[in-house]
Amino acid sequence: MIPHYLHILLAVLLDSLFGDPKRVPHPVQLFASLAGLYEKLFRSRVDDQKTAGIITWFSVLLTIGTGSTLLLFLTGMLHPLAEDIVSVYLLYTCFAVRSLAEHGWAVYGALLRGDIEEARRNVGMICSRQTGDMTREEVCRAAVESMAENFSDGVLAPILFALVGGPLAALLYKGVNTMDSMFGYRNEEYLLFGWFSAKADDVINYLPARLSGVCICLSSLLMGKDARGAWKIMMRDAGKHASPNAGYPEAAMAGALQVQLGGKSSYFGKVIEKPVLGDSLSTLDPGHIRSAIFITLLGFALFLVAGTVVLLGFTYRNWY
Repeated sequence: MIPHYLHILLAVLLDSLFGDPKRVPHPVQLFASLAGLYEKLFRSRVDDQKTAGIITWFSVLLTIGTGSTLLLFLTGMLHPLAEDIVSVYLLYTCFAVRSLAEHGWAVYGALLRGDIEEARRNVGMICSRQTGDMTREEVCRAAVESMAENFSDGVLAPILFALVGGPLAALLYKGVNTMDSMFGYRNEEYLLFGWFSAKADDVINYLPARLSGVCICLSSLLMGKDARGAWKIMMRDAGKHASPNAGYPEAAMAGALQVQLGGKSSYFGKVIEKPVLGDSLSTLDPGHIRSAIFITLLGFALFLVAGTVVLLGFTYRNWY
């Protein structure tokens, strides 16, 4: 078998070249289908909806863990190279660096062309809020916020878990993240059923969120942005966010770009006033989306290099 760190680097290379796989099976899509099936099963058989949600959560992860372990074991029995190929592919499906950048560029390009309708549609691909009547500045704010938040749970966190536990850990993380996106709503349907999924996602993203904020500060420094402001705003405003985690990358990004994020947003027909993050030293425009893309890409590269060096250190030490 090839070394673990090469699995990750090859998977990152595949993601950089091809983005999300579209014509071959994608594990995350299977996880969503699996979660939907278990939801129907346990909602109908367990009276207490909070308990049903907990059972669903553990059942999905048990199935993912068992299936992934069995797949890797069987391919390893065939040939070590087969296990390497499957490991790289599974990791590749967990990473979304290119996809995040492409979504950001799509919003940026539409705004530069003056096509606000297309910009609204494109930003709706990376955020859950209603975008139909957004102004140009609101589109920019939604794009920058989504770039920052998705940098944490869509880019850095999967890399972190892959570094620690290989494809199995990365897949389990994606399972947790998928269930939060499906069940973690504070509405009548999911308030009880999705309670555990939302709390588990908060716990598992505690460290990645804070590391993502640090990476944004570091990449801002290297890009000549306001790194000091990024750190200051992250420390000052991260705790204002309704999420215990999302505030860290978003506040750091707000400080780096010297803009104000948060404020009024529309979700499922309701206008929600979110706490503001950062100081409004400049008006949000498409240039801030471009800067956010480069900050997240550089932050990803910095974290990947640092993580690989640490992993190599452990590998080298084990040789003696």
